[in-house]
Order: sequence, then structure tokens, then C-alpha cells
Amino acid sequence: MTEYEPIIRSAIFIITLAIIMLWEHHAPARALILNLKKRLAVNLGLGFCNMILLRLLVPILALETAIHAQQNTIGLLNQTKLPHALSILITILALDLLIYAQHALLHKIPALWRIHAAHHTDPDIDASSALRFHPIEILLSMGIKITAVYALGAAAYGVMIFEILLSSMAIFNHANASIKKPYEKYIRAILVTPDMHRTHHSIRQGERDTNFGFILSLWDRIFRTYTDKPQKTLTLGLPPCKPADTTRLLWILQLPFLTRLLFAKR
Repeated sequence: MTEYEPIIRSAIFIITLAIIMLWEHHAPARALILNLKKRLAVNLGLGFCNMILLRLLVPILALETAIHAQQNTIGLLNQTKLPHALSILITILALDLLIYAQHALLHKIPALWRIHAAHHTDPDIDASSALRFHPIEILLSMGIKITAVYALGAAAYGVMIFEILLSSMAIFNHANASIKKPYEKYIRAILVTPDMHRTHHSIRQGERDTNFGFILSLWDRIFRTYTDKPQKTLTLGLPPCKPADTTRLLWILQLPFLTRLLFAKR
């Protein structure tokens, strides 16, 4: 089945994106500030560029790395005789923890924040925001993931499931929609919900430097980076970015190299 991973992942991604966008259209959590068509053009354009760059510049991606590691008995899990199902579970949990830690470091280390800031410049967030990442961050993230897959000896099916979960959950937790309170509380106990992640996009740094998880909310609770803020008082985006700039693809691409107050003080 792993040979069909690109088709399966792409199909699930497109279906998830379509469903979440319909949800946003019928039950938006917030009124959008910027023109939706311009935002979609930028975010989807970034997503397409990043996909092409990965295929052109990275010889093997995470799944191919896991298969190669298994074939050559590389990595911790490949040195053990654990049940296959347990290796898959460990792989998913370990990679989710890795993404949490990477995300926290992107906020804490100034040089990395310059790259990650592109994701936070939008004064709106919705399902398309799951694609709004600078190409440098995408390449760096894949390099870290590949290294971790080799070191762990990650199970190929675990990597495949994780990649599908990560892309689908990124769309879900960026959604401009909210789950009704009685249900949201129970879902958030396990998964990162849109309301939980929206706080992470707050204009206030104290709120922005929280809720780093993408799939499980567990890591934020364990490492005390979890917060729950009223949604009505949230202002999203990143000062002093001008809203008009945030819909310009060239501006986003050159953002890490700009010397602004934005990067002068963290």
C-alpha cells in the first residue's frame, strides 16, 4: 500500500480541504478581514510551490526514508523485535512530539522565527492557512523529519499514517469554524481543535507562544504550553505587518530577509 501513498495522501488532503472549506462557508467562526480570493491565491500558491520544491530538491521524503531504513536495518525500532502495531504507534507519537518540539523552537530561536513568521502574518486564518509556510521552513522541516525517521527506524506504515494525519489535522485546526462548546471540550482533551490553535495565531506574543501542537493536545499540557483564551477577544496576525502586504506572494517570500521591528524584538 505504501507505493500508493502520494495518491492516497493527496486524495485525503483534497477531500478534507473541501469539507472544511464548506464547513467554514456555512458556519464561520469569525468574519474575514481580507479578500478571500487574494488569500486563497497566496496560500494555495505557496502550498503548490512547496510541493514542487520538495520533489525537486529532496531526493527521498519521509516515507521513502522509512522504507530504506527498514531494508537496511537502520534506526532504533529496526533493532528491536516489537510487534508491528506497537512500532507504528510509537512512530506516530514520536513524530507528533517532534513536530511539537520543532514548532516551539521556531518561535523561540530568532533565526528560525524569521522563517516561521510568514505563517503568522495573516490577520485571518482558515483551512488554506495550513499551506501558508515559507519554502525554507518546509525544506528545513522535511530535513529534520528525515533525520528523525532514520534515527528512530520509524515504521513505514506509521510514517504514512502520520503524514496523512498531520496534513488533515493542519487543515482542521486552522479552520475558520468552531465546534459547539459541549463537544469541543471533549475533543480538545485529545486533539488540537480550531479554537485551541486559533489562540496560537494571536497578535499577543504571550498567547502566540502557546498551543504548539498539531495533532495531539497532550504535548502542550505535558510541557505547560497550553492555554485557553476567550475567542471573542482574539486579534490575529503579526504587527507591524500591513494587511495589504500579507496577500503579496513576493513579500512573504522575502520576509525572512527583511530587517524590521518585527524581528528586532521578540
